[in-house]
Amino acid sequence: MHQLRLISAILLASAAAAADGVPPSGPPTSPSLAPPGAPSTHFDPTAAVVAEGHFVYRQRDLDALVLIAQRHARGKLSKADEERLRPILLQALTAREALIDVLGGLPASLAGKAHDALILDLIDYQAEPASVRPAAAGAPPPLPGSQPPSAGSAAPVQAASDGAILVRLPALTLVRTLEGIGRRQLVLGLALYFRDPALSKSLEAKAPLLQDAILGYMQHLPPAQFAEPDQLQLKAGLLKAVSARVPEFPSDGILIPQLDVTIPDNAAAPPVDNAH
Repeated sequence: MHQLRLISAILLASAAAAADGVPPSGPPTSPSLAPPGAPSTHFDPTAAVVAEGHFVYRQRDLDALVLIAQRHARGKLSKADEERLRPILLQALTAREALIDVLGGLPASLAGKAHDALILDLIDYQAEPASVRPAAAGAPPPLPGSQPPSAGSAAPVQAASDGAILVRLPALTLVRTLEGIGRRQLVLGLALYFRDPALSKSLEAKAPLLQDAILGYMQHLPPAQFAEPDQLQLKAGLLKAVSARVPEFPSDGILIPQLDVTIPDNAAAPPVDNAH
């Protein structure tokens, strides 16, 4: 995770440079990086330019970023760790530029701290694994949610490569009136991920326990977390609550493809919040 934070710091520094009017240098004439997915394990410490894209990155830039990483790691990076980090940073320096180009189109209302926070959230966002593909007929039924699934609700899916099972749950909608905050509606979309199809099958009988653990945890979220939930914190809490009821549930078995908090239309007539 500290590597993600380091990359996000690089992104923020680049965005600041772009805002100061640093012009791009044009397309690279001699790229020094290996193709994505196969970064070079060696680099020339004597080279003046270590990477080149829209911007030119010099040895001093790489050295500075290694020092930043060492500070984030509280001095725990060994020499071997630094050698491994350098080629990764070289690839990240140019890979970030495509993201910066896209984020340049953000609305003006997303500026300052909001802009920086969105970049960090974007990098840390946990999405559904790309290896999961729609399943054929006969996949296991979804576990019961807080609402019955509608005709258009998503069906379970199964990975074609390794047989892993992804069970989509109907969206959970909760409305609460939070002290000092007001009335809020939270919509949570969950999926249960099982690398072992046999485990998925064995847990079907424990669906009520899973449902009860999920609902109980969500209904007792502190007001601040309900109004502005952190996805990673919420996922960790849900996994802990589910594992307490079903110990054999996998530690990576919960995905959160949807998380929305809004002010409901009928906010003028709030019910009493009995969650606490």
